Amino acid sequence: MQHRFFMPPMSLMGAGCLDQAGKEIKKMKFRKALIVTCKPIIESKLIGELTSVLERYEIDYAVFDKAKAKPDMENIHDGIGVYNEKGCDFIISFGGNSTRNCAKGISLKLECSEDGVCRSEGQIPLVAVNVTSFMTGEMPIFTQKVRDKDEKVLIDRSTTPIITVTDSNLLKAMSNKIMGAIGVDALRHAVEAYSSDAATPITDACAFQSIKILGESLEEIIKGAKSDAMLEQITYANYLAGIAYNNTILGHMYAMDEKNHEEESDDNLKKEIPIGDHQGFSQEKLSKKMMEIAFAMGQNVKEIAEEDAMIYVMNEIKRLSDMVGIPSGMCKDERVIFGNKI
Repeated sequence: MQHRFFMPPMSLMGAGCLDQAGKEIKKMKFRKALIVTCKPIIESKLIGELTSVLERYEIDYAVFDKAKAKPDMENIHDGIGVYNEKGCDFIISFGGNSTRNCAKGISLKLECSEDGVCRSEGQIPLVAVNVTSFMTGEMPIFTQKVRDKDEKVLIDRSTTPIITVTDSNLLKAMSNKIMGAIGVDALRHAVEAYSSDAATPITDACAFQSIKILGESLEEIIKGAKSDAMLEQITYANYLAGIAYNNTILGHMYAMDEKNHEEESDDNLKKEIPIGDHQGFSQEKLSKKMMEIAFAMGQNVKEIAEEDAMIYVMNEIKRLSDMVGIPSGMCKDERVIFGNKI
């Protein structure tokens, strides 16, 4: 069977790696960036971490701080207008999924006709700087709100940034509850990816290691621990989960499902089950996979029967979710994280 595997050509990770991004951008001879972000991040003053690096390497920039939670075509066209007006030659998204979605639309110079067909009028180089450590944003998935409530999902490898930057120093502004909620999302996605019929040895390696890291550190983070080492580990876990999730088709399904929900209600969250036939899972393979997942999460598998492994995994995810105490949907937008709504 043939498989395609997508990930950014360069991923910079670890404390202080934002400075390395400045060096790489300078090497590529880009002159002026359009920084795509949102007002809560501007108000948090975190944007200064990026602009100081750009200034250090003598890279000019303009700021577009009007990225919407669900960018529509007006939002995209406004960004394209600022890009052209300011004479920029590349884009930097600085934020989470919402900001990256807006930046991707701008980078593709999207134009949509009345019949809902969207076409790219070109491609602008995109650098994604993660401020919330969400894992799906770097991958080739883009959810675009075209008009009113009619949303289209664009799946195109050209939406993948040329560089992604996940500097764990930028995550220090987040509360432990937010970090925990992000970690629970990553754990669920990694479990789904590892269990999928579309899994490969590459995606399994990424998903398993993500589950292992989260199994070792997530509970401590939820309880209040926040060392530099833990921050780095959760960024790696999120990134690995994202690679696995998006390369087992599940990321495409997530985008198509998310576009039908303006927000996640408690009832919807209760109905979410990481395992299901409609998602491409074979029941006969699950028992063995679940034993492996339970082992990665720290369970002594000698103490549980194979048929009980799934129950253990599901209960453990629910236990961690309950410890966080907030619906995962509340943490998926940077306006919540930096808008002091939690």
